[in-house]
Amino acid sequence: MRISTKGRYGLYLMMELAGNCTKSRCISLKNIAASQGVSEKYLEQIVQILNKEKLLISTRGAYGGYKLASKPSEISVGTILRCLEKTIDIPECEETADKSVFVSIVCKEVYEKIDEVVNNLLNNITLEDLLNNYDENYVLDYII
Repeated sequence: MRISTKGRYGLYLMMELAGNCTKSRCISLKNIAASQGVSEKYLEQIVQILNKEKLLISTRGAYGGYKLASKPSEISVGTILRCLEKTIDIPECEETADKSVFVSIVCKEVYEKIDEVVNNLLNNITLEDLLNNYDENYVLDYII
C-alpha cells in the first residue's frame, strides 16, 4: 500500500482543521498552506475533492475559509484517503498462467486478509483519535 502526497497532505489539512477550527470560525487555505509548508495551489486541488465529498464546508468572504463538515470523531482516516487516493488496497497477486494451487491459496488467504486488516484499521482511526494522540504524545514543554 502506498499513500500519495495528495493523501498525506489531505490528512495533514484535515488534522489542521480538526485541531484549530471552531463551529463559527474557518481557517483560510493560505494559513493552512503556510503552517504545513505546502503549496496553496496544491491544497486547492485537495480541498476541491474533500469539499465535493462533503467532508469540508467552505465559506467565502473576509472571514472565509474551510472547516470540517462533521465532528472529528465522525471522520475516519479511511474516509479521507478513499476520497483522495485512487486505491488504498493492497496490490493483488500477479496472475500467471501456470499458477499453482499454493500460489492461489497465498493470494487468497494472505493478501485478502492483509487488505481487510488495513481497511478496518483505517476505518477505525478518526481525526479525534489522532488529535488525542497528538495531545498525549507531542506536548511541548517550554521553560522560561
